Amino acid sequence: MPLQMRNQPNGNQGIDCFQQADENERCIDTEFTAAQVKAAATTPLVLVNAPGANRVIYYSDGLIQIFGGTANHSVDASLTVNYQLTGAGAAVSTAVTGITNQAAGVLKTIKQVTTDIIPEVNQPLVLKFGSSMAGSTGDRRIKVRIFYSVYDVRTGL
Repeated sequence: MPLQMRNQPNGNQGIDCFQQADENERCIDTEFTAAQVKAAATTPLVLVNAPGANRVIYYSDGLIQIFGGTANHSVDASLTVNYQLTGAGAAVSTAVTGITNQAAGVLKTIKQVTTDIIPEVNQPLVLKFGSSMAGSTGDRRIKVRIFYSVYDVRTGL
C-alpha cells in the first residue's frame, strides 16, 4: 500500500510509515518545528488524531530524533506520550530525557508504560513535555515515529 498523508490538528502532516494486512496496526511519522518544541509544555504536540466515537488508540512503541538547525536547545525537558489534547490524560509511554538538548541526529526510543492503563475513548495521542522549553536558545526540530493500533470498543478485539 502507498504511504498516506494525514493532516494533524496543529497543521503538521504525518506520514503513515506502513499499513499491515491487519488494519489495526499503524505507524506514523510526524515532524515538529523548533517553535512548536519550545511551546510544547503548554501546547502538547499531536501525534495521532482522535480516532472517533467508540474507538481507542493503543500505543505500542515509538522513536524520537532531534534534527536540523544549528544550535542545541538549552533545556532538557522530559517528555511522555499521553492521551488528550491537553496532555492531561494517562501517560502511555515511559518518560524520555536527554533528547531536546542534544546535537542533531540523536535518536531515542519512547517505550510503552509497563503498568496497566485504561485506553481513553476517542482521545488523541500527544507528546507532552514535563517542563517548559520557554527561553531555550536552540533551533533544532524533532521527528517522532510511533506505532499504534486503533480498536472499536463495541466490537472488541
